[in-house]
Amino acid sequence: MQSHSEVRPKKRKKARDLVLGHKCIEVCQSRGNSTKYLFKYDLGSNSCVFEDDGLMKKPVKSTLCHELEKYINEMDKTSPQTWNEVNTVYLVDVMAYIRKVAVRNLHTFGDLCTAFIQMIMHICKYADRIDFIFDSYVEMSIKDSERIRRSNTKPIEISTIKDDTPLPVMMDAFFGVQEKTKPSCKNVSD
Repeated sequence: MQSHSEVRPKKRKKARDLVLGHKCIEVCQSRGNSTKYLFKYDLGSNSCVFEDDGLMKKPVKSTLCHELEKYINEMDKTSPQTWNEVNTVYLVDVMAYIRKVAVRNLHTFGDLCTAFIQMIMHICKYADRIDFIFDSYVEMSIKDSERIRRSNTKPIEISTIKDDTPLPVMMDAFFGVQEKTKPSCKNVSD
């Protein structure tokens, strides 16, 4: 919990930013310039897009869901009484779940793939369909900033990954690589 002494400087900084932003708008309008042009730039010391460390702010996923829900009409909704008849579909965030796999007793990427698939099959045992979602880290995107924020170690690259390729000792260094070959799980059985 923040003390009053910590909150006051933040409030003062926000108040100064508001005054500065208002002055910038007035100057822009008095010179006959469009505010549309002005709003391409940050008007205060705090950016609504970037953190203090220069990385993009991470969006709140629940806010995105709420925005998407606004476009659902009554015809799109199903009542709880009909849920038994509805097909069950799972969306699996591959990186989120592959990071949950305990790699302590695993030796190869084939072992990792087998453990990952077994975990997903256990979680999604009643699924009619499973969709696997892979992250894409486009340079200078929100996801790229998230990758940089997560990685505490220097990334290591493995150019060819097969079932019998040994797992890196430091998996976090492997996960931090921007582009890599995805492990082949062709020979993995249930």
